[in-house]
Amino acid sequence: MAKSMYQITLDYNNAVTQAENLEQVAKNIEKMINNEFSPCMNDISRNWTGDNANAYIAKGNKLKNEMQNSADELRKAAKTIRQIAGNTYRAEKAAYDVAKKRSYNK
Repeated sequence: MAKSMYQITLDYNNAVTQAENLEQVAKNIEKMINNEFSPCMNDISRNWTGDNANAYIAKGNKLKNEMQNSADELRKAAKTIRQIAGNTYRAEKAAYDVAKKRSYNK
């Protein structure tokens, strides 16, 4: 059964909403890195010295980079969702328009 224009639009809007949610999670991760994680690691590096401190800071920096990479990947996923949603919307709308014309030409 063919989709209605309402369903096509609803599917597109749902996909865009999901992309926005992913971008919000990415923003929240970066906010946490900048406002909580980095200041905490800076405090630790100022107040703790020695080999164990250096190892801990190195692990913290690795974690920070992994968190940033996760945020970047979430943004890439959101961008891909938007592209696919746009392509799908245009294709389904075109198919809907063709089907509508055919039904009126009978």
